Amino acid sequence: MGSRFRQSYTGLALGPLQYEPMVFCKRRMKAARWISWRDENPCCRYLMCWCRGCKFCRWYDNDKPSEVVCTLIMYLRDTVKNPRREKNELRSAIDDAMNKLEEERSGNAVAVRMAVTEKEAETIGWRRGDSC
Repeated sequence: MGSRFRQSYTGLALGPLQYEPMVFCKRRMKAARWISWRDENPCCRYLMCWCRGCKFCRWYDNDKPSEVVCTLIMYLRDTVKNPRREKNELRSAIDDAMNKLEEERSGNAVAVRMAVTEKEAETIGWRRGDSC
């Protein structure tokens, strides 16, 4: 059930278990309060149990925010998310470029070593195709 929700804390100062009145699952564990950031339910709070295998999940707020508030929240969410995505893409591009550079360097080292080996072989009079 957790995979259907994007989980985040309800606020910067409050953890997911810092709310009143307490709500418990069937196993008598306090459910965590999260905020949905999905387009369908932006900023709607919900409760979900921490227990493994427990399927307790329900909305905390009965009323969905107005359309204006939802649109603003989605805009702000995307404003924060896009630079993070760009940063990850840039890191990936840098990693790819570094790997390619390392491959080229190791390839050049092999080519240099082969050239040196051929030069050494010529020095001692051995040529390709000659048998030992």
